[in-house]
Amino acid sequence: MRTDVREPLTVAVDEAATPAERQTAYKRARRELDRLIVLPDATIASLEEKVARMLGAGPSKAQA
Repeated sequence: MRTDVREPLTVAVDEAATPAERQTAYKRARRELDRLIVLPDATIASLEEKVARMLGAGPSKAQA
């Protein structure tokens, strides 16, 4: 895994970070990972919903 993906992933799962910090880190990691792998829209939506629940943000809408 590239170093520029590890840091935001670490923050995204760090329960000591604020929800805003975790959300920002998740978005940053997602942008980096989107450059590396391609997933079907249904898979992305499912993963985003699971992450949103983990972050306490409720279900999210798939990005267009």
